[in-house]
Amino acid sequence: NAGALQNVLFKNNSGGNVLEISGASGDTQFYEDTGTTAKLTWDASAEELQFKDNVKAEFGDGGDLQIFHNGSNSYIREAGTGNLVINANDFKLKNSTDSEFMIDARQDGAVYIYHNGSQKLETTSTGVDVTGTVTADGLTVDGDVLLDKTATGANIVLINASSGNNSRLVFCEGNATPKYNIGFVSSDASLTVYHSAGNALRLKLQN
Repeated sequence: NAGALQNVLFKNNSGGNVLEISGASGDTQFYEDTGTTAKLTWDASAEELQFKDNVKAEFGDGGDLQIFHNGSNSYIREAGTGNLVINANDFKLKNSTDSEFMIDARQDGAVYIYHNGSQKLETTSTGVDVTGTVTADGLTVDGDVLLDKTATGANIVLINASSGNNSRLVFCEGNATPKYNIGFVSSDASLTVYHSAGNALRLKLQN
C-alpha cells in the first residue's frame, strides 16, 4: 500500500542475503558470504552496532588493529605496524560493572594498582608506596635502606629459612665481594659471625 513501510533486501547472484533493512524498525543486517546468517546488525532503537562472535572490527590497511569476541573471550589485538597507544588525561581500568578499580593512572601524578578493589601500590615522586607485604625472589637496593616503623615497638628484620635449612645475612664490599656474614645454623640453633677471609669463624652464640 502507498505509504506502508517496506523491508529492503539485497541478494547475491546465488540468492543468498547480503543486506536487509527493516522499514518498520530501521534495523540493518549484514550477512556473511553464504547469505544465511546475519553477522553484523545496526539496532536503530538501541543505537548499537552489534558484532556476532568472531566478527572483527578492523582498522588499518592490513587489519593492524582488531577488536572482536570469539565466543569465550574479548580481544583488542594490535597485530600490525607500531604500538597500541592509549592517550588519556587520566586512565582508569575497572571491572565490568564499573564498581571496582584495578588500575587508576593520573596525569602528572600517581598510578594506583588495586587487588580486589583495595589499593596496594601507589607511585610517588620519589618511588612507590606499597600497602601490605612484598614477596620477591630477589632484591637489589642501590642506596640506603631505612627501616621506619611508626607504630609502637622495635623494627624487626625477619630472615625466614625453610625448616632444617640455614640462613645468612651477608655484608659485601662493592657489588659482590663478601666481607662478613651473620648466619643461623639450623643443626645446633646457633648464631655465627664469619669473616670472608678463609671463611673464618669470629663469633658463635648458642644456648
